[in-house]
Amino acid sequence: MTHSESSIFIKMVLLVLRPLIRMLLKQGVAYPLFIELVKSSYVQVAEQSIGHAKTPTDSLISVQTGLNRKEVKRLRNLDNDPELSAKFKQAGIGAQIVSIWLSQPSLLDPKGQPKPLARVGLESQNMSFEGLVRSVTKDVHPRSILDDWLARGFARIDENDQVHLTQTAYVPSEDQDEKLFFAQKNLTAHLNAVAHNLENEPDQPVMFERAVYYNKLSSESIDILDDWSRQASMKLLSEFNLKAQALAENEKPSDKLHVAHLGVYLYRSDIDDLVPPKEGQS
Repeated sequence: MTHSESSIFIKMVLLVLRPLIRMLLKQGVAYPLFIELVKSSYVQVAEQSIGHAKTPTDSLISVQTGLNRKEVKRLRNLDNDPELSAKFKQAGIGAQIVSIWLSQPSLLDPKGQPKPLARVGLESQNMSFEGLVRSVTKDVHPRSILDDWLARGFARIDENDQVHLTQTAYVPSEDQDEKLFFAQKNLTAHLNAVAHNLENEPDQPVMFERAVYYNKLSSESIDILDDWSRQASMKLLSEFNLKAQALAENEKPSDKLHVAHLGVYLYRSDIDDLVPPKEGQS
């Protein structure tokens, strides 16, 4: 990397860190804890990257990260909290349930809309809501999921005890764990795509990562764009979900499986905080 490229990269990192630091301060994560998280991440990423070529010893990780061997050894011996990992994973269960409901042909009517499901029943050709939840997780009771959805207006029960899905996209609840689950999924996927494209590996295809940027629009114009983009994006994501589910059902057990993550966002602000400040400004 040339000096000029290095300077541009550092500026990019500074800009990326700003919203991250804002989130950290909002969540009460002070500098000492953040540094501990950064050091731990350096060790984990180095361990994974070295592991493809040779045994990732403490010395090798120390050389790559700049951390001393004693610190590397301490960080490598830290145990992940299994209870926290399970709780984090559980936060995405609702989205999985909705994804299946909106993509399984047997759960859709002739117009492609989600059918109402009997509240309880066995998993059969006429899948019940209870059976649908059980197909995703055995750790959370279907009634708990349903009560949450009813309270949020995400579903309703009719006079025949059938559950109707009232929204065609899963919206995280006010529960902070659920919001954080989707935040980490989306941010991690986007940054991984960016990192992959910046690595410039000749044998790896560039991942799709594009955006449109305008900086001279009124608030009213952005309202129009916001409404339009929500409708267009939901159509794209719904079609992607249907296509992905159909492909997943036809995968061979012997195939090596991969992950695909498609995201869409619109950011609006009254200040231009997406480009580096001019000289003398901060």
